[in-house]
Amino acid sequence: SVARFVDFDGVVRPYTDQGDNWPRYFETGQSWTNSIALSGGSETQNFRFSAADLRSSSVVPDAGFDRQNFMLSTNSKFGEKLTFTSKVMYSHEFADDRPWLSDSPANGILSMYYLPASRNVNDLRGDPNKLGAIPASQDATSLAIWGKIRGEEFQQANNNWHQNPWWTAYQFNDDDERDRIIASGTARYDFTDFLYVQARYGMEWYTRRDNQTEPQGTGFNRGGLIRDNETRIRETNLEWVLGFNKTFGKMSVNAFGGGNRMRRSYEQLAINGNGFNVPFFEAINNTITRTWGYGFSESGINSLFGSAEFGYNNIIFLNGSVRNDWFSTLNPETNSLLYPSIGTSFVF
Repeated sequence: SVARFVDFDGVVRPYTDQGDNWPRYFETGQSWTNSIALSGGSETQNFRFSAADLRSSSVVPDAGFDRQNFMLSTNSKFGEKLTFTSKVMYSHEFADDRPWLSDSPANGILSMYYLPASRNVNDLRGDPNKLGAIPASQDATSLAIWGKIRGEEFQQANNNWHQNPWWTAYQFNDDDERDRIIASGTARYDFTDFLYVQARYGMEWYTRRDNQTEPQGTGFNRGGLIRDNETRIRETNLEWVLGFNKTFGKMSVNAFGGGNRMRRSYEQLAINGNGFNVPFFEAINNTITRTWGYGFSESGINSLFGSAEFGYNNIIFLNGSVRNDWFSTLNPETNSLLYPSIGTSFVF
């Protein structure tokens, strides 16, 4: 005869090996990438445009990651002396329900490892309209003993930190969305075949929005909570260079000097809410207590630099470089740092 026992939900089940739970819970991950590119131009002007779309689903249920990239690059020449190049990239990313990792709270993957061989993970699905939640068929007496209400986590054990894996996958929320722009442009003017000036500009801007929800009725946080964060980072670099490259008989000189201006800003707004007034309505304005935080910083680096290489008959070379940075994050009396170098080489 097969031994039987009364399970956590009051159902009598056989006390035997229930088979492989992994394929019952985990899914086959998929990733699809589609891209298109267009290019064209003339002897003096050309461009290239590309777009790529990534759609993916995780091995963990109800999780995935999507990304769209767009890029435009151009090369232009005006006359014999002026050239201009530019590149702009826009990226949009969305991560849907990143699985919780590390410690046991909300970690559905770890819950699968904890699952005993005598339990079928599908017995934990609970409410079919709210996976991982206490089903409507649950005995009212059991609910009273647990101090639970229907719609809360369908817990299989008295360990509040050991979550139902379906509850973590479908009821917890951990989304983030990021918009990112990277752009650069270079203009170069050749005064002669050995003397030129060049200016470059680069920027990176991105905004990231994070939303995290611990649903009402979770074992370790019965009241539930919601967090919304938005982070904005902006960085720009402006650089200029004057260069010289010429050969005098057996002597050669390749030198340049210039400067760079970097500016970076960081801003973050965070809103947290704990407990929900209207049950299971997960919105910041529905929380009982709310807190907020704000962070802001700006920094910059001003730089001057130069480099020179002297060669003789393409055999012996002597080179040196120097750079000086002024950092806004250091004491104004000691915020200047100098980096010199010198070297020589012989080509056998």
